[in-house]
Amino acid sequence: MQHLHIAIAIVWRDGKVLVTKRPDDADHLPGLWEFPGGKCDDGELPSACAMREVQEEVGIAVKIVGEHEPVIHTYPERRITLHSFDCAITQGEPQPLQAADLRWLAPHELSDHDFPAANAQLLQKITGIGAV
Repeated sequence: MQHLHIAIAIVWRDGKVLVTKRPDDADHLPGLWEFPGGKCDDGELPSACAMREVQEEVGIAVKIVGEHEPVIHTYPERRITLHSFDCAITQGEPQPLQAADLRWLAPHELSDHDFPAANAQLLQKITGIGAV
């Protein structure tokens, strides 16, 4: 089974987090909401991947201000290790460059949106934290 390392940026601003919606024609998990991120390239540090992916997907530069414990999740067709980083914007305003939509949500609003199953533990933690 394929094992991927995925890095995501949990971008905080004014007590809210940035989420994006996967395109309805996406190969994997279409139409779900997620934090900007993606697959780590060979030899790429997860932190560098998260910063690169957020730049590619929503056009902003970020700095990492915190890190969560990695989560291992198995989907029927792949296994992933999810690396997640709390981030703050250093430059730019988010645009849905590679997403169907984007929103700023308060932590308690996250449960109103459908996220990938691999995000379940992280969502519980963010909802409990409030803001960074």
